[in-house]
Amino acid sequence: MQLVGIISLLAAFSSSTHALVRRGAPEGTPGTIDCAYMINFPDNVDGPAAVKAHFDATKIKYTVRIAFKNKLANFVSVNIDGDCDATKQLSPIKGAVYYSTVRLVERPEPVRRSQSEKKPTPEQIHTITGVNEVRKRFGLTGKGINVAVIDTGVYWRHPAMGGGFGDGFKVAKGYDFVGDKFTGYIDSPPAVEDKDPDDNCDVSSHGTHVAGIVAADARGIKDPAWAPAVPFTGVAPDAKIFAYRVFGCEGVADDDYIAAAIYQAAADGAHILNLSLGFGPAYHDDGTSVAIDKVRRLGHFVIISAGNSGASGSFIHGAPGVAHSAIGVASFDNVAAPQTVIRVDNLPFIYTLGAANGNFAEGEVLDIIVNNLDADAKDVQDDGTKPLNPPVKADGKAMLIRWGSPSLGGSAVRCDYAFNAGAKACILYSDTETMTPNLGFRKNSINVYYECCW
Repeated sequence: MQLVGIISLLAAFSSSTHALVRRGAPEGTPGTIDCAYMINFPDNVDGPAAVKAHFDATKIKYTVRIAFKNKLANFVSVNIDGDCDATKQLSPIKGAVYYSTVRLVERPEPVRRSQSEKKPTPEQIHTITGVNEVRKRFGLTGKGINVAVIDTGVYWRHPAMGGGFGDGFKVAKGYDFVGDKFTGYIDSPPAVEDKDPDDNCDVSSHGTHVAGIVAADARGIKDPAWAPAVPFTGVAPDAKIFAYRVFGCEGVADDDYIAAAIYQAAADGAHILNLSLGFGPAYHDDGTSVAIDKVRRLGHFVIISAGNSGASGSFIHGAPGVAHSAIGVASFDNVAAPQTVIRVDNLPFIYTLGAANGNFAEGEVLDIIVNNLDADAKDVQDDGTKPLNPPVKADGKAMLIRWGSPSLGGSAVRCDYAFNAGAKACILYSDTETMTPNLGFRKNSINVYYECCW
């Protein structure tokens, strides 16, 4: 009898003090919106109805921020008017399983055009990242892959982004969760949802920038208003973009809308979700992090920026990139670049082949013969432009020739001289600290630079 009484007492206590678990940042954490909460429910609960019944009964004034439900998630996000105490005001909501505070997400810096004295090439753009190697080895261009970009939206009118939206276009799916006027702050105009994720706020669009890195194709654009200086492609130009807008034209984003975008992108069939955004302090169980972990378990890959706070220390990492299953990616300034080198006495020297030339076989070994041993010491400008006496024989070897004044002979003249002497390869070395890249009019002619990465 005593045991039955204890069990009854515990059951009564449990039913009268239903404690709603908080996940993620506590109230008052920097970057939280005062009195704004995401309330999560099981699939079989009518979240908006449960919230309304609770707040009507307790006479607490509130505003629904977003009510979201699909096959992956069911939550209602609210603002409570006046003073708030989540523990007391949210715990009695029937059917709710946990809540999270709503976090502000700073707007990514817009992309600005900058001038460079050196014109980039598609090879430079994608070699350092390994993209060219992946394309060469595996033939991967993103065909059949859907990439969700959760950001400021995408200006799909740009011809490099396909010039249209919907089936048959590069930007194939998407959704605008907030509208132009939404700022993300507590006094923001209400979000206005739209099926079109277009970012047409101004000339700078971070979401379009990100989507372009992923899948732009600027080849063949004839209109001079759009044609870039370099006809580039994104990493995966054959991929489809799913665009989800969570920023208005100004201000910040809120992580309840970002969580909704994550769930929607996964439900829409995105294979990869990209979020080039972040905030802190970082909690691995905020609403967005929970969403990421859930969609990852269902087979979707989520790629997120690690944040822009590296100057604050090696271990500073932004949310939601701290989610357990997120792939957090950091940017860094590279002080070295992979280069093709030849080795002379085991010392590496960077070289470039002309566009008309084939590559040397990796590991190929050739003896080197110097055309004029005094060419460097005497600043000879016409090395390899006329026969020496006695003539140099270079049968099967690589002939080393000093570059000089182009008016006395270009690479074609100097390398013809080497090959006529029987050389298998012609190596031109610089007469200064820099050297104009060889256009390569003769097979196996190369330029060698003094500078080298070790």
